[in-house]
Amino acid sequence: QGFASLMSRRAAHLSTQLRILIQSSPEWAASPRSRLIFSDLDAIWIRDPRQWFRSEPLQGCDAWAQTQHRERKLLNPGFLALAPTPGSELLLTDWERRLFKKPQRNLPVFNEAISALGEAIHICALPPELFLSAKRSFRNRHWSPLRDPSAIIAHANWIDGHDDKRAAFQAVGAWLLRSDISPLVVPASAAVDRSPYAIHPPN
Repeated sequence: QGFASLMSRRAAHLSTQLRILIQSSPEWAASPRSRLIFSDLDAIWIRDPRQWFRSEPLQGCDAWAQTQHRERKLLNPGFLALAPTPGSELLLTDWERRLFKKPQRNLPVFNEAISALGEAIHICALPPELFLSAKRSFRNRHWSPLRDPSAIIAHANWIDGHDDKRAAFQAVGAWLLRSDISPLVVPASAAVDRSPYAIHPPN
């Protein structure tokens, strides 16, 4: 119940942040390449996804979300990018309204909102070979972020529980060697692939 209550706040939080950005930064709101990115704590950034969004052709998308591996008709808002468009605001408003009715996991309701809004919004699926689910990454015993030259995000969305997620990160070398520092401030020399992210080979 506590987890469902926490997840039910996501749409409201994102809606507030998007509205603040649009109102406080007209230049940001006017740029066709501006994105508000939300990432679950269990989604590791192997490479900076902002570079991908900057390099991709503009497709008129209001939002981008991960696919659910084999459940290709479902999108996962655990990694979500939003453009400053009326469509993204409409999506967040409808998603928030549905979550407000009953605290619950947000993925099913997110997809319900997309389906209900139909052609009023344009939601794009992120390439699953670049934005990986756990079944393509952590649950694949042959996978490692150090050996995957194309992976951008790996999301432990099919793994339940803090301890199991941490074990999965450690198994592929995607856990910090020290718990008192942030991966975003680890010097480039500290990472095996010399990126600014703390990706270390497993022991």
